[in-house]
Amino acid sequence: MKATIRGIAPGWGILNNYNATSNGRIWVIWDENWYEIKVLSSTTQVLHCLIKDRIKGQQQVLIVVYGFNTIERRKSLWQELNTLAQGISQPWLITGDFNAILSPQDRLAGASISLNDVKDFAACIQSMRVTELQWQGDYYSWTNKQHGEDKISSKIDRLFGNYEWMEQWGYVITEYENLKCSRVNFKFLNIWAEHPSFMGLVENIWKKEYRTGQMLRVWCKLKALQPILRQHNNKEFKFIS
Repeated sequence: MKATIRGIAPGWGILNNYNATSNGRIWVIWDENWYEIKVLSSTTQVLHCLIKDRIKGQQQVLIVVYGFNTIERRKSLWQELNTLAQGISQPWLITGDFNAILSPQDRLAGASISLNDVKDFAACIQSMRVTELQWQGDYYSWTNKQHGEDKISSKIDRLFGNYEWMEQWGYVITEYENLKCSRVNFKFLNIWAEHPSFMGLVENIWKKEYRTGQMLRVWCKLKALQPILRQHNNKEFKFIS
């Protein structure tokens, strides 16, 4: 998979938490011309990194989270974040899919919300003394991709900064895409990268120009690549899924 990412985003750095979990639940990619990033620690739910701006020399701590699906399994996440917070005095950004909500308004439809659903996450945020970044776009960052009465929406993706981070970059606004349209899951199969025509397919998409910011340009190209790879799978691998 690393070889594939390097083919898609040449010159970009790659980190993940495969050393802590077999399915590598967290990935971070970045432009190495601008930033130097090193891992400080890695667990099944957290990737803890130090970022250095190559131009300005500024440093900040980044923690990327992917919380487990159940309240009980997430308890170790809150404990880990609280422990990390005690040793951090630099600007610190926490982001990711917490798989947890902070208030009743964070879930639309679905099961009734109890105190147990919110108390651990809320207590962790209060204990760490972090502030949620400003945001715009769709309030809900996740849906179950159903329609009508069966549709459930939740706000489980967030960004938080400590006082030092907010003092320097508190003007940053997080943008969430509109989730009103149903999205189809996309699964990358490693066997695709072994096919002789794979890199040619990637290169054809990567040559296209998108007049957007650099990170959004990568996203647009990855999005455009998905139907090409699906067709490739159907033709060459007989609908392997």
